[in-house]
Order: sequence, then C-alpha cells, then structure tokens
Amino acid sequence: MPRSRRSRAIATAEASLPALSVLAVVDAAIARGERRSIGEWTALAREAVRCGRSDAATAQAYAAACTVRLAD
Repeated sequence: MPRSRRSRAIATAEASLPALSVLAVVDAAIARGERRSIGEWTALAREAVRCGRSDAATAQAYAAACTVRLAD
C-alpha cells in the first residue's frame, strides 16, 4: 500500500482528527499541483497521529502547522 494511503488508513483507524486535517491540507496542495516529497507530508500526518489527541482545536492547530510547513 502506498505511504499516503497507509497514512490515511492509520489516521482513520485511530479516529485522529489532527492527522485527517493534515491529510486534507495535503490533498488540497496536491490538487493545486504542488510537488513535495510524499515523505514530508506523511511525516506530518504521523506526527499528528502520535500526538494522542483528537479534538477539533488540535486538528485546527495541526492543519495550520501543515500549511505553514508546506509554505516553506
């Protein structure tokens, strides 16, 4: 299974709102044609899963952090 699908499957199984929010930002970046290493994107999703929280505020914080990191 490709890394991106594996990350999404893990995030869904863990019901990790932060990871799912990161993956939504990544999906939008890919749709815009941005080309980064999939490793960078999946690393952010893994970090979000490992944070151990799954509330909306944490999801928003991770989505914002992802947007900032992808802007570099």
